Amino acid sequence: MTSIIYAAITLRDCVSEPIIDTDDDGVPDNEDNCIEAINTSQLDTDQDGYGNRCDLDFNNDNVVNFLDISLWIPSFNNVDFDPDHDIDGSGSVNHIGYVVLTYQYLGQPGPSGLMPSIQSDPNTAMRNSRNR
Repeated sequence: MTSIIYAAITLRDCVSEPIIDTDDDGVPDNEDNCIEAINTSQLDTDQDGYGNRCDLDFNNDNVVNFLDISLWIPSFNNVDFDPDHDIDGSGSVNHIGYVVLTYQYLGQPGPSGLMPSIQSDPNTAMRNSRNR
């Protein structure tokens, strides 16, 4: 009887949960700083837990809006650019960043497996900007 219980415990301990990788970039979602976009390098130049590929909230107020666009424009096609504005990790700020910026406009950064999910709350940006 003891060996049957031991075998059941051993078998249970060997079963693991499947690894989920939503964007299929080779980084499991729980370790991925940009779950819905392929970013194998995990580039996160401002080190806020959101990868550059899905973090166009340059002023960190939890919403991508005209303020972020105004911060991004001076870096576009400029040799002396802000590294946070390099969305695709190409070493430049180019049309790819523009496309992603327009896609994320009025959205929030992320999602990231490293950061708690931000609930859609119209007052979140205002509260966070006051707390900085």
